[in-house]
Amino acid sequence: MEDKNMILENKTICDEAVMKEMAKPLNARYFKYILLFDVVVLLVAQIPMLSGRYLEGCCGIALVIFMSVVAFYKGSTVEKSAMKNIRLKYQADYYEATAIIDDEKMTYRTSIYERELYHKNIKSIRETDKLFIIEYKKDGMLPLAKDGFLQGNAEQFHERFGKYL
Repeated sequence: MEDKNMILENKTICDEAVMKEMAKPLNARYFKYILLFDVVVLLVAQIPMLSGRYLEGCCGIALVIFMSVVAFYKGSTVEKSAMKNIRLKYQADYYEATAIIDDEKMTYRTSIYERELYHKNIKSIRETDKLFIIEYKKDGMLPLAKDGFLQGNAEQFHERFGKYL
């Protein structure tokens, strides 16, 4: 059993590959809502068509097609927008982040800022092949590379934070 008081330390290089991994759950959630919207509008568009008002029904279908195209375009720009922000802030195609995790908080450091994020504010943690993506209730998401642990390891992180996974 893992010692709860053990400090974990992680170093993550946040580059385009990491941004793509982080964007996947956001895109999935976003597309799920768009799909729900599309289904509802398609069903509602059938009402005027059943009563012989084909133009109104076709407008509903055109709205679904338009919203779907916009949604897919927006989803494809998430990681591009993140990379643009990284280039502006760090004047590079990546940044290096260090996380020191104790029993109550994580201290997350980059070359331009430091944040203390408390575990009680974790909304969820998503696990991919290479990352743990920690989503906070109000503080956004932060990546931790599974192979980036300098102290401790991914299995110990998993044991400590398994309730959020």
